[in-house]
Amino acid sequence: MAELVHDFAERPFIDLYDVAEFHARFEKIHPFYDGNGLVGRLLALKMCLANDIVPFFINDDSKMFYYKGLKEWQTDGKKERMLDVFLSMQDDMKCILDYFEIEYDKSETRARDLIQRHNA
Repeated sequence: MAELVHDFAERPFIDLYDVAEFHARFEKIHPFYDGNGLVGRLLALKMCLANDIVPFFINDDSKMFYYKGLKEWQTDGKKERMLDVFLSMQDDMKCILDYFEIEYDKSETRARDLIQRHNA
């Protein structure tokens, strides 16, 4: 756990990919059955807020896609599904932010762009 926290504390810039990577690694260290699914999602929320990233929450309709994406990230190294889920959930949050006229970065981000940026 200390290595995970240290790794992310050293990063000069955190984006949604980093939030997803931290979350996947955290959940692998502390899987859901000991109650850390919620803890991991709260940590993702905190990371988003601390780094001016539009936060997200996993709604019931997206949970199965989230679980599948998390498994793919952890076991197969496939990152796109979980990033797509997070981006989709960010879109839901953006609707709420728009309703309350709360400013946020409105630039469009795609999962493949995040992956490409981190693989460069």
